[in-house]
Amino acid sequence: SALMLFEQRKKTDLYLWISGAVEEGPSVKFAVRNVHTMSELRFPGNCLQFSRPLLVFDAAFDAEPHTLLLKELLSLAFCSPRK
Repeated sequence: SALMLFEQRKKTDLYLWISGAVEEGPSVKFAVRNVHTMSELRFPGNCLQFSRPLLVFDAAFDAEPHTLLLKELLSLAFCSPRK
């Protein structure tokens, strides 16, 4: 399991924190530029009812230790299956 937290600073900057462990461990911080609601996306019908998250990473994510960590944190946060 992972923790995702939105942090707003100065009423203009929005950040997304993702952490793999609640008490201690690595975390990553993203600057959020846009937020869209589900109604704005206009999905036809109920196409997401039985869907599962799907994440696909480029081979470059396996090259460096920090990108491997980022890949693992994103996989934990979105509960995507291993294979």
